[in-house]
Amino acid sequence: MKTYIALIIILFFCLRQNAQTTAIPDANFEQALIYFGIDSDGTINGQVLTSDINTITELDISDRSIGALTGIEDFSSLEILNCSDNNLATLDLSNNSMLKELYAGNPSELPENYFSSIDLSNNSLLERVWLNNIPTLEFINLKNGNNSLLTYLEVTCYIEGASCSTELCVEVDDEQAANNNQPPYSSWIRSSLTTLTENCNLNTDTENLKEITFYPNPTKDILFIENSSEIESLQLFNVNGKLLKSWKGIQLEKISLSDLTRGIYFVKAASNRNNFVKKIIKL
Repeated sequence: MKTYIALIIILFFCLRQNAQTTAIPDANFEQALIYFGIDSDGTINGQVLTSDINTITELDISDRSIGALTGIEDFSSLEILNCSDNNLATLDLSNNSMLKELYAGNPSELPENYFSSIDLSNNSLLERVWLNNIPTLEFINLKNGNNSLLTYLEVTCYIEGASCSTELCVEVDDEQAANNNQPPYSSWIRSSLTTLTENCNLNTDTENLKEITFYPNPTKDILFIENSSEIESLQLFNVNGKLLKSWKGIQLEKISLSDLTRGIYFVKAASNRNNFVKKIIKL
């Protein structure tokens, strides 16, 4: 009998080791999956069984201090995602083709998610999108061939009662209908700084600037820049998207933030090909 039980245990572990897994490198993301009973092994080990997540249809991981959603691509049945109020610099949902509702904005008091662009062109079933209060957001691709389903979109931006000054370009299926305020565009909630067009003509690829590092972060005064040779210009914005400082055409290894008050700021680094936004905390 003992031998039989031992064989069962060995078989169980062998099957588990051979099961397909999905990498979840962000510990806070995995902790949320454990908290909600999704990650069946209950251990933060950088992975989850794909079978644990590929049938999930609704996921609310808002306000969990998540810095990256790597692994979300294997939530293949996901229809509703709430990842608002986290710490996301990027958000790739191109593999989540079943998605119907997305909530990825911030509360007005303190912006956390700070991605500058999001491509939803592969998400043709979208019905509701909430991307409020993201002062770094400059580009949304909603040209998915099925805008008629998207009856609710909200992309306004107010931080601590003040309107953000960032211009936003949104790619849509039908520019003429959008500018004539016809459905579904007539129901979309957006600011006067939002443009609806069929071609924003923006390069949102940030791959070549990903190795640039700003440190220490948080910082009290000096912010050092590592691997800055590709940078052509730097801009510093407050949480409302207001430009505070800019540097151009010089080799920068550090910048001083000594004259700024405590709070959250955004540094935008640009080359002739793309740009990169980083959230900075001033102590």
